[in-house]
Amino acid sequence: MAALGFDHAGFIVPDLARSHACLAALGFTLTSRADHTMTDAQGRTVPAGSSQHSVMFERGYLELMEITDPSAGHQLASAIQTRYGLHILALSTPDAAATHARYEQQGQRVGALRHWARPIRELDRQGLARFAFFDSPWHKLDPAYICWVQHLTPELIRSDRDVQHANTALAISAVHYAGPAPAAGAWADRLEHLGLPATRQAGGQTTLAMGDDRLEVHSRADLHSVLPVRMDLVFQTLAPLRLHCQAAGVAHRMLQPGVMEVDLQSELGLMLVGIEATAI
Repeated sequence: MAALGFDHAGFIVPDLARSHACLAALGFTLTSRADHTMTDAQGRTVPAGSSQHSVMFERGYLELMEITDPSAGHQLASAIQTRYGLHILALSTPDAAATHARYEQQGQRVGALRHWARPIRELDRQGLARFAFFDSPWHKLDPAYICWVQHLTPELIRSDRDVQHANTALAISAVHYAGPAPAAGAWADRLEHLGLPATRQAGGQTTLAMGDDRLEVHSRADLHSVLPVRMDLVFQTLAPLRLHCQAAGVAHRMLQPGVMEVDLQSELGLMLVGIEATAI
């Protein structure tokens, strides 16, 4: 199995403009709104029924996505009926077709190879960002939709301007899931079966490697199902983030020196934990 890296985490949100405003108020730089297109079975380019903004980092990014047309055939159209928030875990691959063929040879259940695109209209570049991807079978009650992505035009999706954030955000370091022990264990097993190296620890916690990033699965008896509960981001310093939270009226608290929790449950369905680079 080829080593798997982290490409991006995607949030399905009910109101893209509102979620954009929330993250912008917290000092994040977001890309311009873009509408996805996909290639259908006849080879035509058609609307995919979704729009997005990205928060880019030097490595990896966050995607905010709204399903704008549930009838267009988007595979996550029903996600918002169950919950909003983090739904997509996208793993990176340098060759989506080869990785897809390898998974099929190994007997993994994977979806068809798809080709999508989105327009890039930024001050420093314009064009059509194209990408190829495939997914693992998904149900709307699953903790996440897993897919493998190859960016065919990587020069378009990220620039120096995109990764400059007023709150000094640098990178995503971890995504945390939690749920009752049997379900959490099954989720960790599924991720390991899909190729993520796993380290199991006492207390029911599993750490899965995604290149330089990690995915944590925790056992929690107070939850009825496995859900994303926390995302860790690295910041150069937390002072600007704290000021942005105060100005925006967003609840936050210091957990320990160099570590701050920001309550984004109402907006994105999880807690954001900011970690100063010097605290790592």
